[in-house]
Amino acid sequence: MRRWLHSLVPLAATLAWAEVSAAQSAAEKELCSSQHAESQKLRRAGELIAAKKLLLACARESCPAVIRRECGDWAQEVEAVTPSLVIDAARADGSVASDFEIRIDGRDVASGRVGLPIAVDPGTHEVEVKLDGKSQKRRVLVTQGERERRVRFRIGAEVPPAPRSERRSGPPREPRNTAPQARGARGIPSASIVLGAVGVVALGSFGYFGYRAKTRADELDACSPRCDRGEADAMRQTALVADVSLGIGVVALGLATYFWAAQPHASESARSARRMPKPRLEPDLRF
Repeated sequence: MRRWLHSLVPLAATLAWAEVSAAQSAAEKELCSSQHAESQKLRRAGELIAAKKLLLACARESCPAVIRRECGDWAQEVEAVTPSLVIDAARADGSVASDFEIRIDGRDVASGRVGLPIAVDPGTHEVEVKLDGKSQKRRVLVTQGERERRVRFRIGAEVPPAPRSERRSGPPREPRNTAPQARGARGIPSASIVLGAVGVVALGSFGYFGYRAKTRADELDACSPRCDRGEADAMRQTALVADVSLGIGVVALGLATYFWAAQPHASESARSARRMPKPRLEPDLRF
C-alpha cells in the first residue's frame, strides 16, 4: 500500500506541473495576441514608439510562430518610418556645447546627445534645451519617415534688432490692395428667369412623354401586325406631345439666354453715365 502511494506522488507532481505549464502557455499566447492587436492600433494612431515596443515584445520566442513572424516584420517597418531629431546646441560665442540638457514635450532626454538621433512620434513637439542655467524652447513639426531632422539652438545669443524698414515711426500703413477691381455684377432679368423655368419644365415633359412613346412603340413592335389601331394612335399622340415639349423647351431656353446676354453690364452703364456731357453754366450778362 505504501509503495502504491509513493508511486502516485511523482505522477501527481507531473500532472500538476503539466497543468501549470499549460496554463502559463495559454496566458502567454493570450498576451502575445493582445500585444499583436494593440500594436496595430497604436501604429494607426501615429504612436510609433509605443507600437514598436509592443511589436518587439510579441516577437519573442515564447509567442506563436505566426504572431512572432508578423511582429518582427512590422517592427522593422515601424523602425524605418519613425522620425528622429538631432539636437545641436551652441553658446552665444558660437562654441559647440556638449553638456546641455534636452527635454521633448516635457520629458527628459539623455543629456549631451550631440549628433545622435532621438526617436519621436510624427507631429509637433516642443523641444527645450538648457545650457549654463539658460533655456530655449522651440516647436518642431516632423512627419512620418523624416529621419535625423537637425534642430540647432544657440543659447544666450541676443535677438538681432529689427531691420530699419521695420523701425519706422508712426502708425503702420494699411497694405495696398493690389487685387484687380471686380467688374460690376450682371443681374438676371425677370424674363430670363420665367423663360428658363418654362424651358426646364418643357424639357422634363419631353423626357416623360418621350419615354412613354418609346415604351408604347416597343409594345406595338411586339404585337405587330395584330395591334389595336387605337394603341397606335395613342402612341403617335404621345410622341407628338414629346416633340412639342422639346421645341418649347429649346425656344424658351434660347430666349432666356438672349435676354440675359442682351442686358447691359453694370460697369458699362456707369461708363455711359460718365460719358454724358455735363451742362455748362454760363453767367447771365444781361442787365
